[in-house]
Amino acid sequence: MFRSFTVKNFRCFRELTLAPLERINLIAGKNNTGKTASLEAIHLHSQPKDLELPFLVNERRGTNSERKYDGDICEWLFFDKSGASGLELQSENEQGQVCTLRMLLVDAYMVEDQFPELGERLRWAGASSGSVGYRWLILKSHTKDKETTSIIDLHGHGYSSVGSSPAPWNDPSIFIVSAGRSPKEDAIAFSDLEVANRQEEILPALRILEPRLQRLSIVLLAGQPVVHGHVGLGRLVPVQFMGEGIRRLLSLLLAINKATGGNVLIDEVENGLHHSVMVQVWQAIAEAARRADVQVFATTHSYECIQAAHQAFAAGPGYDLRLFRLDRIDSGIRVAVYNQNTLNTSIDMSLEVR
Repeated sequence: MFRSFTVKNFRCFRELTLAPLERINLIAGKNNTGKTASLEAIHLHSQPKDLELPFLVNERRGTNSERKYDGDICEWLFFDKSGASGLELQSENEQGQVCTLRMLLVDAYMVEDQFPELGERLRWAGASSGSVGYRWLILKSHTKDKETTSIIDLHGHGYSSVGSSPAPWNDPSIFIVSAGRSPKEDAIAFSDLEVANRQEEILPALRILEPRLQRLSIVLLAGQPVVHGHVGLGRLVPVQFMGEGIRRLLSLLLAINKATGGNVLIDEVENGLHHSVMVQVWQAIAEAARRADVQVFATTHSYECIQAAHQAFAAGPGYDLRLFRLDRIDSGIRVAVYNQNTLNTSIDMSLEVR
């Protein structure tokens, strides 16, 4: 579990540190302060072996998937589009291990100075392509004892890696966008839970929203596997038709169970969930995260969501919640950190913490 996370030169962040982190971490702030970008940074850092991931995070922003390897799109990963300066994502865990992922966008002229060990290989690739402005995305992941360098070709020729060993770490990480996950993703995650005979772990939480729910099953709908619920009617009902709230909560709980030992990143966690059930929802999320040893990072715009989280954790077995509010100051982003005492005071005084 991360105790701190630092971002340098990524998206809108020149530099930002989130610390101290807890089991559950809420990230608030106005529009365009980097809430979603902070989730993307953690997601990228967690899985340096996944060389498609830098492009998938851009695809989720709506970029043209047919040109996902395009250098012009890739530049938007970097602060002020400065790929040559590079970005750095660094974590420190509870045992004090520091993991650092660096990314740079380079052309043939930069290779010799910055990456002499790769220079001949990259120059050869550029020369053979016959392309003007040929560029590569370089990923360097390292801990105290290990280092790996990967090269990603931005002209559609695939990618290759350089180094004596695979990336030093690769943690489970699931990113849930504000619109939610696909029925197929939820069906796969539920299958894993059902095979282990563990669906009873999530049913009580789902009954917060649908008290009639007796069990879940996977049934084909239009030829695709979809999670269905038995709610006492004549036939099973697809979760998609049981309401956005239960669909959202099911996705969150399934993701937490699937990401054992890693992290789950939730954009706009309150989407589809009525404020009246948020205390119970947070209690369910906390219980699932502790059971699966998962760290949760979630963004929110909702004051009611923050209040509900504070109330749920204050009444729980341990207050493992932290709130971070991002504020834009001049050309940078500042972070304000709230623990149990400061958040309690802010809520009692009706101070703005979103």
